[in-house]
Amino acid sequence: MAIIRPSIDHLDELQDPLGEAELAVFDALCALGDEWTVYVRPKVGQDVPDFVLVHDARGALTIDVVAWRSSDHRRTLDGDVEMFDVDGAWRTSHEQPLAVARRHRTTVYEQFFAFPGDAREPGGLVRSVVVLPWCSGVEAGALLASGLGDPANAVLVWSADDLGERLPFLIDGPGAPPPPVASIQRLHRGLVIDGMVHHAVSPVQLSDNARRVAANPAGARLRGVAGTAGSGKSFA
Repeated sequence: MAIIRPSIDHLDELQDPLGEAELAVFDALCALGDEWTVYVRPKVGQDVPDFVLVHDARGALTIDVVAWRSSDHRRTLDGDVEMFDVDGAWRTSHEQPLAVARRHRTTVYEQFFAFPGDAREPGGLVRSVVVLPWCSGVEAGALLASGLGDPANAVLVWSADDLGERLPFLIDGPGAPPPPVASIQRLHRGLVIDGMVHHAVSPVQLSDNARRVAANPAGARLRGVAGTAGSGKSFA
């Protein structure tokens, strides 16, 4: 079973809980081997992808889940995606899952993985995937046409057909060279805390005096706090 961060016991404490579509993908990811670490809803810059997967030899993947169905989304002849709204009419959808996934991939690589002097593009070291768990492979391909630009840097599109026996093969990727150890370590350091809800880490224990400073029971607008250096005045 894959290593899950935060642990399964804390998933119900996520600030943005997983929906039905995300849970379907999560169940499939849990079946991966324990050489994979699955970060659930980690904070990546200003974004929060649904999952980031990390492997010492296979690199990393960002995974964004899109709960579209062929019954409520369609692609027009002009290439636009339309959604069936509550009024019973088809309207243009302004969601751009592929663009969002590319941004997540770029942010993970540039801010959490690469070091000065590394290649500008992540290549196969950090990949991005959009998963449509309620669509077949044909339906997902009709809704989201990937493969823009260099194939090594394209956003992959997976469907319900890819969440079973094919998943380990797809996750392993194209066989890129193993990523630098320092980059993988940097990625783990960057995702461990940001990806966990505040309840999942030990809260800071304040002394009685520091707790009174923090609570400010008198509601004072200006206060002076005395204490030795390093006693926690500023933190309180």
